[in-house]
Amino acid sequence: MRDVFIPRFALALTLLGTMPFVGLSVGISLDKENTEGLLQPLFIYGAVMLSFLGGIHWGFAMTFSHAGQTDASLLLHGVSVLFVLVAWGVFFLQQPYLRLLAFAFFFAVAWGVDSLLYSHQMIPLWYFNLRGIVTPIVVVSMYVAYFSVI
Repeated sequence: MRDVFIPRFALALTLLGTMPFVGLSVGISLDKENTEGLLQPLFIYGAVMLSFLGGIHWGFAMTFSHAGQTDASLLLHGVSVLFVLVAWGVFFLQQPYLRLLAFAFFFAVAWGVDSLLYSHQMIPLWYFNLRGIVTPIVVVSMYVAYFSVI
């Protein structure tokens, strides 16, 4: 868990994964006539990616479970499911601006959870560093879209 360097392939794929956030939020800010058509894909992608983070934690949980660390495993399994439920719950918010704020907030919360997990040596440093790069990109993208729709 002491690896500082982010594997290049993981970094490249993760940065590519931020492109829909960036592209859609910039599109929303530049194309006011097609805002509705761009918001829905942004919401769907946000929910998928927040759920994906949950899936990553599920994978870490399986590792801890296999190593006999059941407390850590239970915590990570719970966190992983929580991310999915939160992502689903955001869709019940009626106003687009509330959805954007909620996604920005919960992606930041997910990074906060990762910070806590790293401080307890439950995730590797390279993964925590990777999340520290992409979380601001995602959160800023949500705010760009937010300030375009309010």
